Amino acid sequence: MPVGRAPLMRSSNQAYFEKLDHVRLFAATLVLLYHTWAAAGGQAPANWGEELIHIGHTGVTLFLVLSGFLFTILTQGGAEPIDYRRFVLNRVLRIFPLLGVLFITALALARRDATVGDALSVILFSNLGSSPLFKFNNLLWTVAVECQFYLLFPFLIRFAHQRGPSYLIGLAVFWIVWRTLIAALFGAQFGDDNHYVYFTLLGRLDQFLIGMLLGLLHLRAPQRFRSAWVLPACGALALTAFHIMAASGDLWRNDARFMWLGAAEAATWGALLVAYFQSRLNFGPAVSRAFARLGQLSYSLYLMHIYVVQAIDRTHNWVHFTDASGINAILNGLIVVLPPALLLSWFSYQWIESPFLGMRRRYLPPPTPALPAAPAPRRASPG
Repeated sequence: MPVGRAPLMRSSNQAYFEKLDHVRLFAATLVLLYHTWAAAGGQAPANWGEELIHIGHTGVTLFLVLSGFLFTILTQGGAEPIDYRRFVLNRVLRIFPLLGVLFITALALARRDATVGDALSVILFSNLGSSPLFKFNNLLWTVAVECQFYLLFPFLIRFAHQRGPSYLIGLAVFWIVWRTLIAALFGAQFGDDNHYVYFTLLGRLDQFLIGMLLGLLHLRAPQRFRSAWVLPACGALALTAFHIMAASGDLWRNDARFMWLGAAEAATWGALLVAYFQSRLNFGPAVSRAFARLGQLSYSLYLMHIYVVQAIDRTHNWVHFTDASGINAILNGLIVVLPPALLLSWFSYQWIESPFLGMRRRYLPPPTPALPAAPAPRRASPG
C-alpha cells in the first residue's frame, strides 16, 4: 500500500464510525484555536462563538466523553467479554509510539535536570505535568488520564452490563460528591490552583462515565435523535451553556460549590455528540471522507500543534487579517497554524503511529458464523 494512502483508522474489532473521526477533528481543532487565541493577540470575546474558542480547553472534555462513548458502542455495552490483556496492549500500541517520540525529545532537552523518578513517571503516569521531561508540552496530562481510564474501562463496562446503566449513574454521582468533599476539605490549601481536579482522574472520571452512559443510550435507541430539529437544538443548547460557563468563570474553579460543573460540561458535549452521530446530516462522501482522514490525525494534531504555535509566535509570523482581535486570532489558527500542524501530524501518523496500529489484535470474541439452514425433512415415500 502506498504510504500516502493510509487506510482510515479502524478499530481492531472491525467497526468504524466515520462521524466520530469528524468529532475528533473538531475537538483537536478547538484545542488548537484555544492555544492560538492568546498567542495571536485574541482579547476579550466579542460574541458567543468567540467565547467557545476562549474556553477551547473544553475540547479536552469532548475527547474524554468521546472515549467513553466509542468504547461502549465498540464493545456492545459489555455484551461480550473483553480480553483485558489484548485491550490494554491495543491501547499501548495506540498511545505509546508518539509518546515515545516526545519522551526521547524531552529526555534530550532535560538531560541535566531529569531524574530516574521523572523517567519512571512516564510509565506510572504520576506527574507528567510537573516532570522536567514534559515541561515543554503542557498537554501530556491528558494521556495519563486517558490511560488510567483505559485500565478501568473493561471492569466498568462489565459492571454496567451486569447491573444496568444505573451502575454508571450511581458511580458518577458518587464521584461528583466525592470530588466535592475533597475540594471542601483540601481545596483551600491550593488557593486558585485547580490542578488536583482539572489535570487528574479525580476531576475527569465522571466525564468518561457520561460518555459511557450515552453509548448505552445509543445502543438501546440508535435512531431516537434523528429528527432534523435535534442537532440544531443541541448546538444552541451547547452555545448557551458554554456562554454561561464562560461568563460566570465557575467552570473548573477551585471551589467545592462548583465541582459538579465538569459533569455538566461533559453532558453538554455528550448531547451534541449523540445528536450529531445519529443525525441525518451528510456532507457527501468526498467531504465526509476528507474530514475523517483529517480526524485520524487528531492524536498527533492534539499533541504536536503546540510546537507550531510556539514556532510562529517566536518568529513573530502572525498575520494581521483584521482589526477584530478575536476573528484575527481564529483566522490565524485556521489559516496560519492548522495547515502546517496537519502536515506535521500527517508525517507523525504515517511513520510513527500507523505501523503500530497495524499490530493491534481483536480483543472481543470473533463473530459467530451463521449456521446453515437445516434441510427440510424428507417425506416418507408411499409404499
